Amino acid sequence: MRSGSCVSADNPWPARAAGRPQPWQIWAGQYAGVATLVTASALAALGLPLIPDRWLGLLSLVPFGLGAWGLVGTIRSRGDEEPAAPTVASGVVSVMGLTVANGADTGSCRSCSC
Repeated sequence: MRSGSCVSADNPWPARAAGRPQPWQIWAGQYAGVATLVTASALAALGLPLIPDRWLGLLSLVPFGLGAWGLVGTIRSRGDEEPAAPTVASGVVSVMGLTVANGADTGSCRSCSC
């Protein structure tokens, strides 16, 4: 073994100690995330008859408002303090959250490669 290597007798898998999810956690998290999105979409479709047709176009303002809110928050916090280190998906729930946040884009978890 080379000196300076992260692999040791106590830690033969350094990536696992760094918080990276195992392959089964990625698999289960992506399936759970897609199931969550399908369920939410089905429930939203069932609720659409309750909204008058002329108001359905206003639903497009929701993502616009969320984006504007995030932009304002980012601009306000610029220069306040150093940004925190990015967190790593470390389990089924965090992979599921990434899948939901990315809209079940199958390429979204390629950065979680193990």
